[in-house]
Amino acid sequence: RNGTLEFHGEYVPVTWTHLATTVAAGDTEITLKQPVTWKVGDHIALATTSDRSSMKENEEHYISAISADGYTITLQEPLKYQHISIEQTFGDRVVESRGEVALLTRSILIRGSYNEAFVEVLPACETEFDSGAAFSDAMQTCFAGKFGEELG
Repeated sequence: RNGTLEFHGEYVPVTWTHLATTVAAGDTEITLKQPVTWKVGDHIALATTSDRSSMKENEEHYISAISADGYTITLQEPLKYQHISIEQTFGDRVVESRGEVALLTRSILIRGSYNEAFVEVLPACETEFDSGAAFSDAMQTCFAGKFGEELG
């Protein structure tokens, strides 16, 4: 009950950063805002930069090459979506809108035993998810009542 479990891995100084330039769907090379020490074969994620209904535009990829300076990454597969990296000036303020890139290889996966008695498959909703109004607490209604007691 009162034990401690610690996991330690190789130190990675930069575990996430931003895109330095916009990348288009179909591109296989991304340029980062700061250098990384990631390696060929590492698993990375690119966050969506589209509108509020673009949750399916997050992407996971594997690195096939990385430049010596750590700024340019070549992906094993082409991107499916555009990911932006822009700066806009409003008066004397510069606002950056840049897609995030994260290293997933460092994630620790803990698995328990597999028991057929507890396996349940929930099918995906038939209709696309619509978050409704901005900042709403909308829920995919096809999942209502499938996760035990729902409060709120």
